Amino acid sequence: MAVIVVLLSSGGSGSSPRAGRAPSLGSVGFALGHAGTPFGENFWGQALPSSTPINPNSATYVNEIDQALADSSPVSRDCFLSTTGAPPLYVVPGNQPRVQVTRQYAYNQHLSDTVLAGGIPIPPSAEQSTNTDHTMIIFQPSTDTLWELWRVRKDSSGSWQIGWGGKMTDVSQSDGIWPRRAGTSATGVSLIGVVVRIEELQDGQIDHPVDLELPRTIVLDRHTLPANTPATTVPYSWPADRPPDGVSSNPHAVPEGLRLRLDPSLDLNSLNLSPVAHTIAVAAQKYGFIVENTGPDCNIKLGNPQPYLAAGLPNPYQALFGSDYGPDYSPKVMANFPWSHLQALPFNYGQPSRP
Repeated sequence: MAVIVVLLSSGGSGSSPRAGRAPSLGSVGFALGHAGTPFGENFWGQALPSSTPINPNSATYVNEIDQALADSSPVSRDCFLSTTGAPPLYVVPGNQPRVQVTRQYAYNQHLSDTVLAGGIPIPPSAEQSTNTDHTMIIFQPSTDTLWELWRVRKDSSGSWQIGWGGKMTDVSQSDGIWPRRAGTSATGVSLIGVVVRIEELQDGQIDHPVDLELPRTIVLDRHTLPANTPATTVPYSWPADRPPDGVSSNPHAVPEGLRLRLDPSLDLNSLNLSPVAHTIAVAAQKYGFIVENTGPDCNIKLGNPQPYLAAGLPNPYQALFGSDYGPDYSPKVMANFPWSHLQALPFNYGQPSRP
């Protein structure tokens, strides 16, 4: 029988050391065990200066988000906290056996050469997310390698298959953005960089930008360029690197990849926020949100508890959310969140200059 232990780890590249909660099943961890992301010294861990300029469309974007929240159901002013939509995270040791993985659709040379070649160290206890994306993250610190996988399943013989994904090497030196044909997110940003991990909520500190999914009806489609951006030739904002999946042809709709922040002058301690909402709000002031995807409603992805449950551990969200816990809908947890105090940052804000 595998043994459940708790590991304490020092911070990796681009993150400050902090003894985080890193439960595991045997040698397979369910958390990074340190603050921040596994990426290099770049925008992921850089706090936004209070003097960061505001996008000329900021008021329009924030009004669109505010109106979408007012129209949301079952209760207005709610942004869903999804604990089942994010990929389960497995941090595997260097000696984790690699298993052969095939594509569940037609053969694809690019996927075969870049992701599937050599196998993937998926642990026997691993499970994909239960939503329709069926995603999974495998991170192997000893080889500095990351796999983010989409449409993961086992075939009738018990062998793993995927629909698509990405394999990133030299993660600690990476900018955390997948090449255009790789990855699982709609924008190309690595999900391990934007999803709020369980141990971060337990520690009350998030040291990176936060994932934000907006209704597709208020996000630009792939044929419409954003207003007031005369130099742009694409309908998305860095760090996004691929066409968006919004459906709005209004040039004042929100571009995917856009970075937003909470007004840095706002006193969060005066808002009577829950501990979870306060932790997210502090990160939204310091690092901001990234519009990472679209859906039917506003949604923030939180770490998936499936690995904890499969290991026989209590669901951590029952302690974090209390009686308000629900896998998607926890209105009391986000009560009083100051959405109307969002500020949109300039188009392509933070994009490194091309050499």
